[in-house]
Amino acid sequence: MARSLTQHIVHDCADPWLDKGYDALNQYFGVRGEMETRAVIEQRLGWRPDTPIDGYALRYEMVILADADGAIAAVRDHCVVLALDAIRVGVQAAVVHLSHIWIDPRWQGQQLTRQLHDAPILAARAALARAALPTTTAIILAAEVEPYQADDRERIGRLRAFQRAQYRPADPERIPFVQPDFRVPAVIDASGGPQPLALILMLWRVGREYEPETTAGEIRHIVHCLYAMYGHGMDPRHMQAAYDTLAAYPPDTATVRLSWDTVFKPA
Repeated sequence: MARSLTQHIVHDCADPWLDKGYDALNQYFGVRGEMETRAVIEQRLGWRPDTPIDGYALRYEMVILADADGAIAAVRDHCVVLALDAIRVGVQAAVVHLSHIWIDPRWQGQQLTRQLHDAPILAARAALARAALPTTTAIILAAEVEPYQADDRERIGRLRAFQRAQYRPADPERIPFVQPDFRVPAVIDASGGPQPLALILMLWRVGREYEPETTAGEIRHIVHCLYAMYGHGMDPRHMQAAYDTLAAYPPDTATVRLSWDTVFKPA
């Protein structure tokens, strides 16, 4: 870690760093429709892995890197989602949703993304222990990124950052992943219904980082975990639009490429 930065991990609503961390994320992601409301974040901070909800154990954290003056250099938040039955029988992995990451432009190029990489993995192992599940369970980090757009340099920069960090994208042509509509329910209803946001699913499969493919069944498990997490802060009617897209996924036994050629296609 950069010597001048201190790491703070927010676990509850009383933490004074929550305001600064949320504001930094909301200023960047809120205008893009990619940031949950403060009320949803506060709800997630109340989750405890030893108190499952509808078959899932959950743990939310916000990780902040700040300088000696208290100015934020970077923020990452993530949520561990443990599908209890699937993990108990050893069929599926623990999933950690990497909700957002923001780095102050003044700290770009300082490898802060790498410094924040271990936090969600440690959170997953802690959550497994508190949920009385094997801490040797496989772990998958899952993030969501805007699709490639040739004239959007900022978007391309974010994709390249995940590529440099050695994440692998689930083929967007085979996996039409969407994020639920985060707008407040009244606005969603007034606009004619939910408008899910099409994104690319980025994966870091711990210990399997370099494998070039997976199964649609594993992808479907990951997405079900993400939607279970999102569903606790949303109107079920509005979540259904996201669930409906799962019908277009390939059969569970089908192979899904995890290759950057599916994002930056060769000319």
